Amino acid sequence: MLGLGNTLTASGVTESIIELGSFVGFFAVDAPDDENVVFALSYTDSAINDALNFEGISAGEKTSGTFSVTITRLDSSDNPVAGASTTGALFGYKTSGAGAIYLSDQDQASFNLSEFESGGSALVDVTTFGDVTDITDNSVETSNYTISITFTAPGYTTSAITLAVVDLDTA
Repeated sequence: MLGLGNTLTASGVTESIIELGSFVGFFAVDAPDDENVVFALSYTDSAINDALNFEGISAGEKTSGTFSVTITRLDSSDNPVAGASTTGALFGYKTSGAGAIYLSDQDQASFNLSEFESGGSALVDVTTFGDVTDITDNSVETSNYTISITFTAPGYTTSAITLAVVDLDTA
């Protein structure tokens, strides 16, 4: 019971959530190595830059935060193919330029940036990525996919981007 003259004080830090902006570019390129895809995101938002700890790491080093990714195979009418969707995690790696990151399904401290080029070990193999075995192994005659990425980092809201229809020649 409080009487007159008593003071209540808070004894804990109040944490605020910082709102992230949007990614402005999303690239998924498979040529010339069909099932191995380079993923890259670009942004101009300073909160995303901070959440990634972009300024605190060197080129090729892993960024902060996590990326949840869903890849879905589409039919010739660009409708999802039943059973041909997979979800998994990707990890960000600093590029040599500002406002862009590479993504890989391998969780390691750093990569030589050349590993994100054709045939590199950091590329994502879409035939083995995620929680569904080989979403490319079906009778659909198209190579169209939709790819959605959601970025999360402690203390920040989420930021998401979708590449509506991308042709990955994996069939």
